[in-house]
Amino acid sequence: DGQSFDNGNPYNQWAELTNLRFIANNTIPDWIPTTSVGFQGFPRTVRDLEGVDMTSTTAHLRYNNKESNLTQYQIKGDWQNINGFLSDKLVSVQFGLSSIDQKFDRTLRSNTLFAPIQDGAAPGSLIWGPNFWNDDAFTLTSLAGLLGDSSDGLSVPYYMHIDFDDAVAGYSQGYWVNSPTWNCSEGFPNCYGSPQDVATVKESTDSAYIQLNFEGEYNMMPWKLVTSLRYEELMLNAPQNYNIPTGTFIGTYGWGDGPYFIFGPTQNGEMPLRNVSGSYSSKSEMVLPSFAFSIAPSENTVLRLSAGKTIARSGLEKFSPNVVFPQFLSMNNPVHVNTSGNPDLEPLVSNNIDLAFEYYYAEGSYAAVNIFQKDLKDFPGNSTSRVTYDGLYDVRYGVNGAGPADTSTVVLNWPNYQTIDQVAFGSMDWWQTLMKIYHATVPGTSCTLDQRTWSDYFYYNSTECVQSSPSINPLMQFDVNRPENIYSGKLDGVEIALQHFFVNTNFGFIFNYTFINGDTEASPTAVRNESFELAGFGDSGNISVFYEDEKFSARLSNNYRAETYVGFDEYNPLWVEARSQVDFSASYRVNDDVSLFVEGLNITDSEVRLYARYDNMLFLAQNHGPVYKAGFRVKF
Repeated sequence: DGQSFDNGNPYNQWAELTNLRFIANNTIPDWIPTTSVGFQGFPRTVRDLEGVDMTSTTAHLRYNNKESNLTQYQIKGDWQNINGFLSDKLVSVQFGLSSIDQKFDRTLRSNTLFAPIQDGAAPGSLIWGPNFWNDDAFTLTSLAGLLGDSSDGLSVPYYMHIDFDDAVAGYSQGYWVNSPTWNCSEGFPNCYGSPQDVATVKESTDSAYIQLNFEGEYNMMPWKLVTSLRYEELMLNAPQNYNIPTGTFIGTYGWGDGPYFIFGPTQNGEMPLRNVSGSYSSKSEMVLPSFAFSIAPSENTVLRLSAGKTIARSGLEKFSPNVVFPQFLSMNNPVHVNTSGNPDLEPLVSNNIDLAFEYYYAEGSYAAVNIFQKDLKDFPGNSTSRVTYDGLYDVRYGVNGAGPADTSTVVLNWPNYQTIDQVAFGSMDWWQTLMKIYHATVPGTSCTLDQRTWSDYFYYNSTECVQSSPSINPLMQFDVNRPENIYSGKLDGVEIALQHFFVNTNFGFIFNYTFINGDTEASPTAVRNESFELAGFGDSGNISVFYEDEKFSARLSNNYRAETYVGFDEYNPLWVEARSQVDFSASYRVNDDVSLFVEGLNITDSEVRLYARYDNMLFLAQNHGPVYKAGFRVKF
């Protein structure tokens, strides 16, 4: 809870770790402290952590609200060539028009909550948000079965678990509730801060298609040919509206906490920002031809050949031209990463060819194999460019021998007098040296060297005075990541399928598996932007058992995805671990126009896990839980 009457550590005391042992091998190092120290001035025995020990003075909060709306109008027609017009092989013609309007909106908020020792109150007035946490919210949980390299040997075999709802409740009370800076009462958005980004993208797609269906015989073998042509016109409108911070600063809440580095400082509770606005619009056209030919060499076999050109659009979020700045800055990261969309992003284009053989060995039962190849171009990837922004200076570094590069000014770092190059970057002594430099060289600075109390010998009253200045700091550098149509590649593979109906029953099963080959394999040693692999393509399979009669149908399926390369994070290639998901669906046909249905997705509550480079480098674990649906369908 963080007060002296509890087992937390509000007074920034420390224990020395002696006899630290590292073993050179391919596992995460084990460590053992051999010295035990009581944090509250009385002897303690070595024991496991308890909820009463847990405290936190900082929280990173993120709120990302996304909303998509789609409106579509369609007109379809079907003409049957009963009289053999133009050709007796032409059976029918389908045609249609479609108009789709889509709108995407995103509001992103992120904030850092601090629970300081002092927040403008009299010295000695301790305010700790974690003091209001419920100790029962923390549960000692075994690592057995998780993080295999950490749950055996001599390392700590457990962690302190807290549910999401309990964490939200903890930050919705205590210090952060009534502070005008945070106002974290539930139902108030202030806790997440002002909107970090508000993005809107609109897209309209108008299309027309025509499909001609032919049938005939060749040497007593029936054949079918389907040819089609589709025209699409895409119109995009993406307003630009984002804010650039106008400064950075380094502050601290107490000796021993270490300085923090953030955008700011705030003025009257708001951060000064420079707005960038504009509007992007584009129009593109595409013609997509295709054909599919089939012929039956025998009564129970079919050969199929098809080819065509298809496109795939990225999600509308990737078209927003807004630049999103990181809310949580790192003191030790010299270049931070911004993200942006690209309103000029083109669709992914795929030229496809398929060859299949089907064998129908019984009524409703068949086996099939399909060989396919896809030539891809304009595949989207991330490009990175190094940029600076006018007026946004980096308080951590100096220019022309000034600022943090100035070694001529000293500050008392007991028991030595040290210049800034002699102390650890980002340390408390380093921050105090910056205060001394600002006090001596920056006109109008609010930095003073007045100590707060006798007990805080190293802690000064001026906790937020080290602010970026064009006189001594360089422009802050950022790497901007944005999607670009920069890749092309090839995919090929084989799909096998089997469907079987059990004789004299309404039961059956379906099995299919797809083997993928091509430019899809990434190396664990890959470096971003130095190699190319198509992301998101991997082997997959499905096995289903089903029941079906005139009124009722039901299906239980196990869907499998093999380990799949999915792209890069900021530095590392990522893979999704192999996973299975069990789904269920059932429907009842009331009549020709009305049916009832129920569906269950991921009913076994399977998880999704990602790792970086090697399978013991966990990147992300997600538990989306099962999803259930029930409803009815009506035809008019």
